[in-house]
Amino acid sequence: MYSKGLDKHGVNCLYCYADSAHSVPRSQGCTIIMMNGAAVGLASKKHTITAASTCHDELIEFCIACNKVAGMRNMMTEVGMHG
Repeated sequence: MYSKGLDKHGVNCLYCYADSAHSVPRSQGCTIIMMNGAAVGLASKKHTITAASTCHDELIEFCIACNKVAGMRNMMTEVGMHG
């Protein structure tokens, strides 16, 4: 449900879900950025490098997700939505 005030994380608070599936030769990763109960950013694509393990794949997707959240926070700050 997309509704202001019902999100357990708070109003205008960004949070993110990220996951990766290990496969050969390159893994698939997905990142969803959420705010106020709505998906404001979604990306799913193959990684650009071959990882040695599932843990490595998860760390790659974690780094991608952190960069996306930092970019969204910077954008929110520019428009006056983030303190």
